Amino acid sequence: MIVFGEHRYFGVSYPFEPEVAFTPEHNVYLRVEQAMADFNGLVKYVRQEYGMQDRACIVFGGSYGGMLAGWLRLKYPHTF
Repeated sequence: MIVFGEHRYFGVSYPFEPEVAFTPEHNVYLRVEQAMADFNGLVKYVRQEYGMQDRACIVFGGSYGGMLAGWLRLKYPHTF
C-alpha cells in the first residue's frame, strides 16, 4: 500500500480557515514537530483500519521530504 499524507497547511489541509491560517496566532501549528506527529498518527490509523499492524512503513522523499523522512525515523523508530 502507498499512502501519501498531505502536510498540514498545504493543499486542503488547513487546521483553520485559509484566510486566517497564516496569521501569527495560527501558524504556530506549522512546525516540523507537528507534521511528524500528524504522519505518525496517520500511519497508526492506516495500520489499524486495514489490519496492517505487523507491516513495515518506509518513508522517503527528496529535499524537505527527505529530511522529514529521516527525522520521522529518528523520532518514531517504532513506527517508521
